[in-house]
Amino acid sequence: MRKVILFISLFSVFLFIIGCATTQERSARYEIQEVIEFNKSASDLYNLSLQWVPTYVRSDTDIIQYKDESQGKVIAKGFFMVAYTIPEIKTRYTMIVEVKEGKARITFNDIFMDHTLGGTRITGPFENDMQFNKFKQHADNAIENYKAFINKGSEEW
Repeated sequence: MRKVILFISLFSVFLFIIGCATTQERSARYEIQEVIEFNKSASDLYNLSLQWVPTYVRSDTDIIQYKDESQGKVIAKGFFMVAYTIPEIKTRYTMIVEVKEGKARITFNDIFMDHTLGGTRITGPFENDMQFNKFKQHADNAIENYKAFINKGSEEW
């Protein structure tokens, strides 16, 4: 009887470890990154990025989690409401904007779905590429919006 209990316990731990590794692998493989060239200085790109992030990114908490002009980096946490099904599902992400002289790189990672079903909160990574592609449409729109904002620059009023 002890051997059966020991076997079931070890097998359960094994399944848990495999499940965690699979979840991390699925989450890690979904990342969106784009490098964009601009005719602007690193300082201008950084300041415009700081202006853009809070105007575009939706969040339940502080949007900008980290900013450092010397590194040319802004890290924000936000979410998109994505229509995988009806109703739309809140999909959270970390967005990193890095700037250098004449270019910026935007990365979306740490992406996961976060919704409530029947009073139970459910969070987790994408289960298939179709879900990722629906999220990617929103991320691509954000990148296009960023390009337009940076190219427009800060206007005098």
